[in-house]
Amino acid sequence: MHEISDDTVKALISDYQIQRAHDCFMKLRDYLAPFMYHFPRKVFRKDHDEATAFYLYALERLETIVLSFEKKDYLFVTWFSVVLRNLYCNYLKRSRTHKRASVRTVAVDVHDNATHEVLFSIPETCADDEHEQLSDLEAYLSPRVPLRDVTMYKLHYLEVFKERIIIPLMELLKIDMRSALNIVEAARETYFDKCDSLMRLQDRITELHVKRRMHTAAGRLPYAQRLQKTADRLSQKISRIQPVVPYAFIAKTFAASVTAVTKIILKIKAVVRSFSKDFL
Repeated sequence: MHEISDDTVKALISDYQIQRAHDCFMKLRDYLAPFMYHFPRKVFRKDHDEATAFYLYALERLETIVLSFEKKDYLFVTWFSVVLRNLYCNYLKRSRTHKRASVRTVAVDVHDNATHEVLFSIPETCADDEHEQLSDLEAYLSPRVPLRDVTMYKLHYLEVFKERIIIPLMELLKIDMRSALNIVEAARETYFDKCDSLMRLQDRITELHVKRRMHTAAGRLPYAQRLQKTADRLSQKISRIQPVVPYAFIAKTFAASVTAVTKIILKIKAVVRSFSKDFL
């Protein structure tokens, strides 16, 4: 992800907050644009289209965001990451209710070199690697696991396989694309609470690290160590939270029992581990 120099970005923000000049804002926008675009790709593993849509959504709100920034004893990138996580959550909620802001309302000059580079010339290496790994996994599972069972597994890990779930659902359930998309949308609804919990925990960890650095700088090391231990415990808690579709939803979708779905997915997990110990 694009590296942000704390001194550089704070200087750009300060210039804009004082002068409110258009050229100051454009310099700041161009500096932050790559980070904003890549944020959903790196943090939430979204594709180019989703990252572009969120970039435009965030760009429309960037001026309000930077004007609210107060220069304090923490890195801008820490503060900005928290803001973008919360903003992405709001973006998802707007998408769920079909109220996503139209990209036509965003003042973006597609002929501007910086904007064009961010939107259309981002290297796809990371996305290509993930695509290749998923294709290899599907090829590995195909002769070993029935398509119906693999589709249950994909629905369980929807955020990973969201681009590879529609056609199998249509074929297995004998439904059209709109119906398959409705299933996917309903499935995503089941774990938004977990996403909210993750973001709250991440925000709390960020606050703890800010306080820890302040107490360390002040020489209050015992208190700083306690804050670090608390942050470590919360990090362990985060690792146990998975935004996955529950077995009950999958069972209802495929007219199966929860017990049957549980056994199927646990069995596939064992097969996947034989493919790669690091995958899911």
